[in-house]
Amino acid sequence: MDLVCQFAVTILICLFFGCREFEFAFDLAKIAMKEKLPDISNKYALCLEDEGKFQEAEVEFIKANKPKEAVLMYVVTVVSISQSIMNF
Repeated sequence: MDLVCQFAVTILICLFFGCREFEFAFDLAKIAMKEKLPDISNKYALCLEDEGKFQEAEVEFIKANKPKEAVLMYVVTVVSISQSIMNF
């Protein structure tokens, strides 16, 4: 794939991120740029984490080769809950 096509695919993937259309981003990356799959998984994991879908986010962090982020997600959540209880 030439540089212009790579750039176009990268732009499309970013647009899909902005619209939270991760399925399209995954499909496009599987076809055209497999090396982008970990980046998409990471962004998807961050969105899932924001939505409180921690188990799904954990799976995506692992797919993104970011196990540390998966662990930190749980640590931050536990600390936040603990602080809420202490302030109650």
